[in-house]
Amino acid sequence: MKAEYTQWIAAYEAEHGELPPPPRRNDAKLKGKCHEASLAMGEAFPELRLAVGDAILTTGVVPHWWLMTPEGEVVDPTAVQFPWGYVDYDENTVLTRKGPLHWDATCTNGQKFDLDMRRYKDLAPKYQRWIMKYVAWQRGFVRGRCDRATALMVEQFPELKRQPGFVHCSWGADQHWWCVTEDGVIVDPTANQFPGTFHYDPIDVTNPEDVKRIPIGVCANCSADIYPDSECTNTVCSEACHRAYVAYCNSARYAEF
Repeated sequence: MKAEYTQWIAAYEAEHGELPPPPRRNDAKLKGKCHEASLAMGEAFPELRLAVGDAILTTGVVPHWWLMTPEGEVVDPTAVQFPWGYVDYDENTVLTRKGPLHWDATCTNGQKFDLDMRRYKDLAPKYQRWIMKYVAWQRGFVRGRCDRATALMVEQFPELKRQPGFVHCSWGADQHWWCVTEDGVIVDPTANQFPGTFHYDPIDVTNPEDVKRIPIGVCANCSADIYPDSECTNTVCSEACHRAYVAYCNSARYAEF
């Protein structure tokens, strides 16, 4: 490894309170900080690229972030966290920088996704890092994962509050969860699932009028959303669909075989 990389890592360890040798410790201060450290070192040395995958240890396998040189050499700024020194790196997603906060990602199975963090540029860096890590581990697919993602993010950052509501985008209104800071700033870990520009429409689940806006099912006849104040049951959305659906079901009785 180049001396300048080694010096940078040593300075980073000292800055974060790591003790002098023997450095490989179970109680390393940089344990679990691989993503943050790799981003920081990547900014200092643009020739290095981010790598994400598994660190294969004598004790098991753990998800991990590190850096790679153009020659394919591993540069791991948080290797100090691995207690016995031996570690093998299994990269499962190759990240290629397209610009600030923007990467092309290619998984080892050939799957590609766009890791675009530019819409998060105004958020606190700790939120940016968490979201980037989450999106990368999900292989870029965060569609329908807002409930779980926001629950995990609030667990990590208790100052955030989960907010239910709708997102209005090019395909219409979508039920959604996002997070909000104490100052009212939206932090949405799964915003990348929505194309182009969109806006948030929060609801209050304790307000009966807002509850009426939440679908309770899908019409068996026309596939439209069914709402609490629909004129029919939670199976169909209207009397017209009820008659059509009953006629469809009854028609099978008299089909000729």
